[in-house]
Amino acid sequence: MMDLFNKNFKTVIVNTVVFLFSLNIGWADIIITEIADPNNATGVRYIEIHNSGGSSLALTDYYIIRFTNANSGATSNIDLSSYTLAAGGFLIFAVNSSTFNSTFSAGSATVVDAAGGGPADSNGDDNHAVVTLASGQQFDHGDSDTYDIVDMFGVVGEDGNASGGTWHEFEDGRAERVSTATSASGATASSSDWNCFSDSETWLAGVDQNAGNSAIATST
Repeated sequence: MMDLFNKNFKTVIVNTVVFLFSLNIGWADIIITEIADPNNATGVRYIEIHNSGGSSLALTDYYIIRFTNANSGATSNIDLSSYTLAAGGFLIFAVNSSTFNSTFSAGSATVVDAAGGGPADSNGDDNHAVVTLASGQQFDHGDSDTYDIVDMFGVVGEDGNASGGTWHEFEDGRAERVSTATSASGATASSSDWNCFSDSETWLAGVDQNAGNSAIATST
């Protein structure tokens, strides 16, 4: 998992530090480990996935989908079928990989471009999932019958915003998976699996810290 901000929860210049959590070695489990909406830098938004198991996995018929705001149906996707993720490996989809690489250090993670408006381009109040093609179906991110959810971030149909008291807001900040949450969640995310930092609130492992001022800044 990438650690791209000062843990004092202040608005800071991002240090180019990469932190990889200890792995629970076993079968391949593809999970979301981080989603970011860096303050004042929409060009470096990204989403990161991780193979937390002990086997390499070809991501044929895997997708990342995004539920924008409070939409109950997915609104966009990233097709993962051309990628293979090694055991312990990380794959980062950035809105602009060149800008990302000039801003952050991703260590051994692979960084690739992702389209604007898609799952990598969230403004912090959206929900995301890793899914696989359902048996006998043709994938359509807008039709939940065509996919099975492997791993979930957020709550489908619920906008992530501080005024609503939701644990999954990361506006001007980021959502990071806690280091011990190495197994895929299935269709229902657990708030205790996530630390979420935004410009108005901080939630640590699902517990409201009422801290605020936790934005990720890329410049002073």
